[in-house]
Amino acid sequence: MNYHILTLFPEMVMGGLKNSIIGRAMEKGLITAEAVNIRDYSADRHHHVDDYPYGGGAGMVMQPGPVVEAYEALSARIGKRPRVIYMTPQGRVFTQKIAEELAREEELVFLCGHYEGIDERALELIVTDYLSVGDYVLTGGELPAMVMIDCISRLVPGVLNNDESAEFESFHDNLLEYPQYTRPEEFRGKRVPEVLLKGDHKKIEAWRREQSIRRTMERRPELMEGAVLTKAENAYADGLKRGMEKAARASYRVLSFDLFQTLADVNARIPEIWKEILGEHYTDRRARTGAEAVVSAYGKLLRDSFRKSKFLDMEEMYLRCSEEVLRVTGFGGEKFGVSRERMAEVILKNHGQAPVYEDVVSVLKKLGERYRLILSSDASPLMAEGVLERLKKEGITFEQVFLSDELHICKGRPDGAFFDTVVRTLGVRPEEILHIGDSPSDVSGAAAAGVHTCLISRDYTPYKGKVQPDYRIESLEEVFRYLSGGGNAL
Repeated sequence: MNYHILTLFPEMVMGGLKNSIIGRAMEKGLITAEAVNIRDYSADRHHHVDDYPYGGGAGMVMQPGPVVEAYEALSARIGKRPRVIYMTPQGRVFTQKIAEELAREEELVFLCGHYEGIDERALELIVTDYLSVGDYVLTGGELPAMVMIDCISRLVPGVLNNDESAEFESFHDNLLEYPQYTRPEEFRGKRVPEVLLKGDHKKIEAWRREQSIRRTMERRPELMEGAVLTKAENAYADGLKRGMEKAARASYRVLSFDLFQTLADVNARIPEIWKEILGEHYTDRRARTGAEAVVSAYGKLLRDSFRKSKFLDMEEMYLRCSEEVLRVTGFGGEKFGVSRERMAEVILKNHGQAPVYEDVVSVLKKLGERYRLILSSDASPLMAEGVLERLKKEGITFEQVFLSDELHICKGRPDGAFFDTVVRTLGVRPEEILHIGDSPSDVSGAAAAGVHTCLISRDYTPYKGKVQPDYRIESLEEVFRYLSGGGNAL
């Protein structure tokens, strides 16, 4: 790619282009750039290139002669009449798609105007494209030319160290770029999203794609019209749009929180849980196997209880769950000698020792200044007490605590009975409550009662529930974006 910039200020242009990525690309010969001084083609011995406008008016206008002669001399030298881009607020707005089109050219000429512009006759004779970098006026075309050259050059093979960088940065598929993070993992209380720390490249790719869609909808919604999305991504975007619209109309008075994997991370206790259960037979692999088996068995038991309309308290739930886990893992055999009673006891106890996520205290303190805060969780008092006590020491208390073992109702029951009880007790309308939780049962149970729902997925676990949440977040702090409309501004 060869750039030719027709300008009155060649030092300004070349000084800007000879730095960073573009400068290195020029050194490697991947691109070339020259600044042609229009003054060199003036017939005036003082090299004047401007004069007063016909018909009167303020300022000076660049004369057509030097401009056209500079272009013609250039064309004769390179043996062709290249495409000429004139930077003007009257032109089409420069976009990534235009950059991709221009990157296919071998030669590009950028004509930089100054003063009140260039004599129209010169423009009619040589200009092929009128482009703008925005609806504002600058003192000349040099800065817009450098902006466009930078953008176009990134698309030239070899200019970027990683060819994927050009493809996946802002405006790929008409979407803005996803958020980027580097070390340290935590900075002034803000952590890097967990999904980026786990090394699961499929999840990372999916997360980045969803972040691009979300960011585009929030910051540049007009770009979505031309976005290239899969069927699943379209469904995700539609859900986001509905959530934004609902948030704009909503006026929440109560924020309801699930406990585990929303406020407290029981998964952080997995090594301790399985060391206590397996003793000398503990390995990281066996701990992962056991934890996965617990999640699977718990989900099956919960669905079965809904189908039979039979309530199981947490002790009974984990006894049955442990029985199934021992069967599928073999941990109940002679080698390990683990009993279901022992397993259930350890799991229940360790829920109470689950650490609170780092963002919880600061976010709940802010939210508590404006909203009524309650806890709504499938848990027993034994499971919840330890976490609630630690939160209380940090100054966090809840107006009401609704636990499934005390209500004898699971929060995810299809008829919404758990959240019906919450609504009646608080004396508010269902739509005045926003429930935040991590599981399909959080969403389905609350939605069945007319309560609005927010799914939090801190580790970016794919959501498989049939009932879709109103909002989706990956950290508690993100809930603020849905509390900024409809009178909810903080």
